[in-house]
Amino acid sequence: RNTSSSSSAMSAASDAPLPPVAAGDVDPVAFLTAATDAAIAAAGVDAAVAARAPTDPVVSKDPKFGDYQVNAALPLAKMMTTKENKVNPKDLATKIMGLMDVGAVFEAPSIAGPG
Repeated sequence: RNTSSSSSAMSAASDAPLPPVAAGDVDPVAFLTAATDAAIAAAGVDAAVAARAPTDPVVSKDPKFGDYQVNAALPLAKMMTTKENKVNPKDLATKIMGLMDVGAVFEAPSIAGPG
């Protein structure tokens, strides 16, 4: 199933490369945490900002949103927005999602709308 990343979603920063794993050999939450952290860092989100956002993957309450979701894009966008530069949460979620490397463990992530 899809790992879904809400447009009000994403995670904290880490530069550690993801180890190659087979689907049955991995803790899904730990894997998604590492993948999300790496994608957020690659997206250029300051580590101090990312550390203040709710970045851990959670089990989706609604199966239409996939098995897991990360709800960090909205809080990250709010923290990154200044008077001179408004950060759009959906654009940020799209950028982070495009940088997520979930390999053969998960289907490619998708963005779900708010709610």
